[in-house]
Amino acid sequence: MTRKRLLRVAGLLGLTAIVGIQGGSFRKLSRYLDRSRSRVALVPCEGYGADLIRRLTLALDLGGAPTVQGKMVLIKPNFVDYTPGKPINTDPRFLGALIDILRARGAREIVVGEGPGNRRDVAFVLGESGLDRELATRSVRFVDLNIDDLEAVQTRTMDLGTGSRIRRLLLPRTAVDADVLISVAKLKTHHWTGVTLCMKNLFGLVPGCIYGWPKNILHWNGIDRSVLEIFGTVRPSFGIVDGITGMEGDGPLEGRRKEHGIIVAGTDLVAVDSVAARTMGVRPDRIIYLAGAEEHGLGRMDVARVDVVGEPWERHLARFVLPARFEHLRG
Repeated sequence: MTRKRLLRVAGLLGLTAIVGIQGGSFRKLSRYLDRSRSRVALVPCEGYGADLIRRLTLALDLGGAPTVQGKMVLIKPNFVDYTPGKPINTDPRFLGALIDILRARGAREIVVGEGPGNRRDVAFVLGESGLDRELATRSVRFVDLNIDDLEAVQTRTMDLGTGSRIRRLLLPRTAVDADVLISVAKLKTHHWTGVTLCMKNLFGLVPGCIYGWPKNILHWNGIDRSVLEIFGTVRPSFGIVDGITGMEGDGPLEGRRKEHGIIVAGTDLVAVDSVAARTMGVRPDRIIYLAGAEEHGLGRMDVARVDVVGEPWERHLARFVLPARFEHLRG
């Protein structure tokens, strides 16, 4: 069943018939995953220049990127605000290269969509960052997911000790309609979750016009639980981490620039985020939402069950400065 069909069936019938909700909690989804191992690509890339498209193509191929021929692809970047000189957002040149690759592979339509949780003036972020120019030169449409048409979808709720407060998610129609959903995250530290990568990036799918700024209802539900529930509900097709330049310290907005020189990609976003976190000097088993994702069968965090192809993560191990309250995440 495609992710689009799965979402629509969930919205119409509830999840009991298709994934077995019991007592409002989420049973393991191991049947939707390869039962053995996950594969993650780690490709070195020193900048956003002429070699980027070759390096990104390699990451897509090694990571098992889905076929896009004849399909509508939604690219979900991390675009939350703009401050000159700070690597807050997925680099527009990175997104431009990805669009060129997907178009060459026959995508029927490519849309870039984001629902920023911080700044409501999306036009400002697009213009100041330069993303509007990257999209205009390629005739690619941008959708503000904060104000898109909505569709109700049954939430795959998580038992993290207390019950979820969100039984149904109102999701942007653009996200529900996408044949392929790609989360393209910026590698950053985060003062509420420790790190923000492909899974946390999905907060931007949930519309601020309903859930507030900065997505307050998701915070009241518990940030780690909300990350898991959004991820388990929307079922992204592929994840890519722009780790060429990252952010350390007081991320995701006020941290410092850190050159890291990697691209991480794969179909199992739990594994992708876990590998990326390891390169930051962070133990993924100490990140609540990553540990919870493996426990609930949403993906693999254990390095013994993840094949890292391209280059070993140990070769790119760095010591990112973490927010003070997350020093316990260190490996």
